[in-house]
Amino acid sequence: MNSAPETIDPIYYTWIILVIAFAVTILFVFILLIQRKNLKVQKNIRLLQEQLINAQKLENIGLMASGISHDIKNILAPISLIVENVKRELEELNPHGKKEVHRRLSEVSDFAKQGQKVLNQIVQHSKANLIGGNEPIPPSFFIDEVFNFVEVTFPKNILVLKSVSKDLHPVAVNPTQMYQVLLNLCINARDALNGNGIIMIRARNCQKGSKRFVHISVADTGPGIPDENREKIFEPHFSSKSENQGSGLGLYIARSIIDSCNGQIELDSSTNPEKAGSTFHIYLPV
Repeated sequence: MNSAPETIDPIYYTWIILVIAFAVTILFVFILLIQRKNLKVQKNIRLLQEQLINAQKLENIGLMASGISHDIKNILAPISLIVENVKRELEELNPHGKKEVHRRLSEVSDFAKQGQKVLNQIVQHSKANLIGGNEPIPPSFFIDEVFNFVEVTFPKNILVLKSVSKDLHPVAVNPTQMYQVLLNLCINARDALNGNGIIMIRARNCQKGSKRFVHISVADTGPGIPDENREKIFEPHFSSKSENQGSGLGLYIARSIIDSCNGQIELDSSTNPEKAGSTFHIYLPV
């Protein structure tokens, strides 16, 4: 005679459901904790990036200090000479003397305006906090700011040129960060020229495959970058310059910023004396 099938106590099912619910709750809490930790890590990364950029601003001011000091001295020297001449001419004031005094005072005014222009650009760079986040803006907004700064503060034997298309597409970038990227590239170009040469900043719309970009380039007529250094230039703390010429973080930060807005940065360089020079290409997605 077959025995009746055993019945499973409902409490058993209740315990199973409770265990599963407890496990799901623990998993849910664990996921929340991970997400919160990730948010904190991302926030810390953003803070570190901001600190690196600020450190670069200070470093750039330090690197340009000698050149700026030279320009200021060139402005102040003629002012001192003119003042001495004016004093001498005031002692023998005659119609010709009055005319000369007026002319020389006009020269003093012109030199003072040049000095003020240099100082204004330095102050603007030290603040370097252009308004905006990662929202579509005209690229000329930050390109013009960099051009105006380097044109005034770079040595006079370095010719800085700009060619920017008028119909550039807006790009979703942080203007302060892009200002820093372009300034770093211009400073590298200046150092490569060793006091004499040409820097060319260009910007135009372009297409690579099916994607549209704004293509910004910074080119110099320097000696070029040797093959053995081209793969290393974007690594942190790599530099072919002397120790007092920077931390070697400029290009590393530049690439990090370009990567963060899904862009690309590339290098063309030649050490051939007939066509020597380097060009950094930035592609910002539209």
